[in-house]
Amino acid sequence: MKLANIRIGPRLGLAFGAILAICVAIGTLGIVNGFRNDASLEGIALHFDKMQLGGAVAEAAQENMQYVAELLISEDMGAIEKISAKLEQNRVRNVETMKKLDAMKFDAEGGRLYAALKERRKIFIDKRNGVIELLKKARYSEGRMKFDETLVPVVTEYKKALADFSAYQRKMVSQKVEV
Repeated sequence: MKLANIRIGPRLGLAFGAILAICVAIGTLGIVNGFRNDASLEGIALHFDKMQLGGAVAEAAQENMQYVAELLISEDMGAIEKISAKLEQNRVRNVETMKKLDAMKFDAEGGRLYAALKERRKIFIDKRNGVIELLKKARYSEGRMKFDETLVPVVTEYKKALADFSAYQRKMVSQKVEV
């Protein structure tokens, strides 16, 4: 049986069926790719959020170091109390940022970097509070020495942990974009 021998009605039916099959195949491919793109975009958004939150933590840490430097300069108890209040406000804001990061899921490397960041942050806060306590007790020269000897090296490690975490999140975003 040849196509030329088939009447026009069935031929039109076959042509319509072939076009319909092609449209269904194209539509299915579009839907599958759409789901794949949605998943990729969600991954990009998640890593971008982590990167932004890491940046907020880094910014707060920088502000804290500025406040501590102001504390070291001031020998006025009123100014020390005001600066300490700013540090506390910053700490509260940073705790909220860290809670958001805690709620997120990380892969093995991201989890390791985030754990290192949290550890360095805790050490930084402990050392910083030690310096602040000395300053509040009007032990200025001892506070300055403790700042130089203990806090500055801790800040360097904390900044490195922040940079490593942010760099990893940027890398993950760029990998997701390239896919």
